Amino acid sequence: MMYIIPFFIACVLSLFVSGLIIVLTKYYLPSVRREQGRGVTHVSRLGGIAMVVAFMAALFLHPDLVIDRAWAVVLTALGAVALLGVWDDIAPLSWRPQLFAQVAIALFLFVLNVRIEYISHPFGGVIHFGHGDGFPWMSLVVGVAWIVAIMNAMNWLDGIDGLGGGIALVAVGAIFATALLPHVNQPPVAIAASAMAGATVGFLVWNWAPARIIAGTSGSFFWGLLIAVLAIFAGAKVATTLLVMTVPLVDAVWVIGERLRAGVSIFAPDKRHIHYKLIARGWAPWQVALLFIVMTGAVAASAVHFGAFGKAVAISGIMGVTLAALVMLRHNTIKEVL
Repeated sequence: MMYIIPFFIACVLSLFVSGLIIVLTKYYLPSVRREQGRGVTHVSRLGGIAMVVAFMAALFLHPDLVIDRAWAVVLTALGAVALLGVWDDIAPLSWRPQLFAQVAIALFLFVLNVRIEYISHPFGGVIHFGHGDGFPWMSLVVGVAWIVAIMNAMNWLDGIDGLGGGIALVAVGAIFATALLPHVNQPPVAIAASAMAGATVGFLVWNWAPARIIAGTSGSFFWGLLIAVLAIFAGAKVATTLLVMTVPLVDAVWVIGERLRAGVSIFAPDKRHIHYKLIARGWAPWQVALLFIVMTGAVAASAVHFGAFGKAVAISGIMGVTLAALVMLRHNTIKEVL
């Protein structure tokens, strides 16, 4: 019941608030219904509000979860990214203030001790970033890069109905399972992961193709920040989460490279992402979303049980497969395989 209750509360609230936002947007809030160059249609972009409200309510209502200083810091950061996202959803911001705000939020978390203190390396043991180990500055660099990268990967991934929410659900499921492992044993992380899963499921009821509401920047930033932070709290299981997020991260890096070669801003919205390329070749949005979810789910199921070396091998293999698919898509040979 410790984990079922927050899931149920968040799911019901997210389902209700998302439906309410759909109605309000249709009749009273037309200004938040807009299109982007990536092909998003005129549906409400405020799904993130529903998920943030549902998630926070589930945590505050849980009788066994103490909102200590660390969680207060995280909830404050989530509130900040929600406000940033809603601002962008209503009045689009350029990439500079968005990136500045992301880095500022990551620095805020670091200063208040939400940071990566160590990571496992593939050949056994760990690399510590704490004082006295010679790399204290690396904790700052790695932590900020990790949070900003996951936030932007989720933002860029959330381009078609059900895709961002599906991947977020798989990622937080892996974190939930990791938090329950005997050598990790982080019930607060599992409770938060359960609440995030519930909020996402409630939203996905309205977001699965054809979507009547989308997460928007507020929703994708909510997913990204919470996934990044929960991975840190879950015994610094960054490698596990990185393995689950390999496909969207590789896709993001590939798209950045393509934009640089084209001489355009790396933050300019376009259809260079792998999911758009599949749709351009005749795939239905629900088929693309399902493919990504199944692939990520298979990776997540094995990632929880891999050691550091196994994760390194798996990440390398998935990166190779994803890059090969991107190359084939670029040269129009993907139909010969898929």
